[in-house]
Amino acid sequence: MTLDRRYWLWDMLLLLALAGLLRLHGLGALSFYYDEAENALVARTYLQTGHFELPSGKSEPNGLLYKWLTAEMFRFFGESEWSARVPAALFGILTTLWIYLWSSHWFGSWTGRAAGFLFAVWPWTVTWGRIGRFYGLQQFLFVLMVVSAWKILECNCLGHPMAEPPKVSGRKPGLALRLLRLAPLAGWIALSLLASATTVLAVSFLPAYLLMRLAWCWRRGKSQDCEFGRSLRYFLSGAAASVATLTLLWVLNPDAVYAGFGLLKLPYSPGYYALFLRENFGLAFLALALAGTVMAWRKGRPGWMVLCAAWAPILVHSLLVPHYRDRFIYHAFAFVLILAALPLGWALEALKDFFNVRLSLRARPTWRDALAVAVLAVAAQSVIQNVLLAECGTAAVVRGSRKTLAREVADWRGLAAIFNADPGVQTKEGARTEASGSRSRSTLVSADAIPTAYYLRLPDFMYPDVDPKGMEFHPHTATPILKDATAMNRILDSTGEVWVVGTRRKFEAASRSASGARLWNRLMEESSEIWQGQHEVLFHRRR
Repeated sequence: MTLDRRYWLWDMLLLLALAGLLRLHGLGALSFYYDEAENALVARTYLQTGHFELPSGKSEPNGLLYKWLTAEMFRFFGESEWSARVPAALFGILTTLWIYLWSSHWFGSWTGRAAGFLFAVWPWTVTWGRIGRFYGLQQFLFVLMVVSAWKILECNCLGHPMAEPPKVSGRKPGLALRLLRLAPLAGWIALSLLASATTVLAVSFLPAYLLMRLAWCWRRGKSQDCEFGRSLRYFLSGAAASVATLTLLWVLNPDAVYAGFGLLKLPYSPGYYALFLRENFGLAFLALALAGTVMAWRKGRPGWMVLCAAWAPILVHSLLVPHYRDRFIYHAFAFVLILAALPLGWALEALKDFFNVRLSLRARPTWRDALAVAVLAVAAQSVIQNVLLAECGTAAVVRGSRKTLAREVADWRGLAAIFNADPGVQTKEGARTEASGSRSRSTLVSADAIPTAYYLRLPDFMYPDVDPKGMEFHPHTATPILKDATAMNRILDSTGEVWVVGTRRKFEAASRSASGARLWNRLMEESSEIWQGQHEVLFHRRR
């Protein structure tokens, strides 16, 4: 590697300490949000029954590897938010290490330091490193997948020259033996598919890179180039493997394949992810990433690999699968940060040369020095804004803010404490609660089925107008869904104790219609107890 061995160990230790502090501090302070509660609920079911199932009995294969890790953490350390989130934090710390080492190997030690620092402190990476879901694991495996592809295709050869494949006993190895070298890559892809099904689209970096190699080889020496044939064989072999995999998936689970192709019918918004990056991280960050893209293009094969790993999955998600969610491109975000670190690493190197050489010679600053200062100023502004000042910045997330780039987090533990409170315990509004034994006989209506099932109990009904129209039962809990406000009013008019619980966001969405607004007003006026937080609401009606 190109790291300065006098300093690289200290760089690595400092980066790991910084990444660990930001991801592990107060890790179990917040309640689960919806997807975390689903992950924990499946892990709980696995420990009880040996099956990865939701309360409805439906299997949930997506994110299976992280669910298994969560279950094992629950087995050895007890069931808690901390136990569910520690694996994500550890994968975030390890990914910081890989980003630092490989960025240094590809582009030099200063770029590696910049990339490692950005990954350690950036709000999106810190946020997903503090959430008990599979995204941190998926990103870690994606980095290993890219590194494996690099080692297989390039044998760590840097720059433009492309050598012939190694010879065995004076002859080129056979095609089968050369394809066997892809086994490590296939293993990482298989693990990534167990981590998340969206890895199918993440693998698009590899054909994009092979096409870039083919174009470069054709331009350099037409089809006579020694690397052209090898790249073409890898490309065709990958295409055949992809077709075989899709065929196997269709045979095993045709409904899932049909659902995937059904996403192609959604309306397109090609600029969605570019707009997400600009709105959440600012123009300065986007400018650094685009400048880094140009620099990566000019740096040859390592730059091409990083460029394809960063942008190919994002382009595929933007142009081919118009089912847009911010977390769908998270696995590629580490390489976007490497691109943003390229101009920053160049500027740091330029300033180091200025202070070590030019300043000692009393030479005047050049345009290169001025440009380096400008790049550092832009980078500093972006880091300060995103890490320290933004509402969803790193500082806010680490301090325990319940509004993050991933999702707003409701205080479900607070809601559970009220719902299961012992006699004489006062709520925030000063009302005293009854014995928790009556809760099993009360009617529980929820706007958020999974967190309710995890923290309170399985709800009896789903609040109207918070789930897609036409569904009679919630698919994850098999809870009956109230069709309209009239059905909810009948429950409120019945005798007995009724609890209504959910996130404020869901209630506000349901209240946009006239009937939904009237139902909300009735709950506000007639409930005997109301507990409202920043992101959560609980109503208690006792007749």
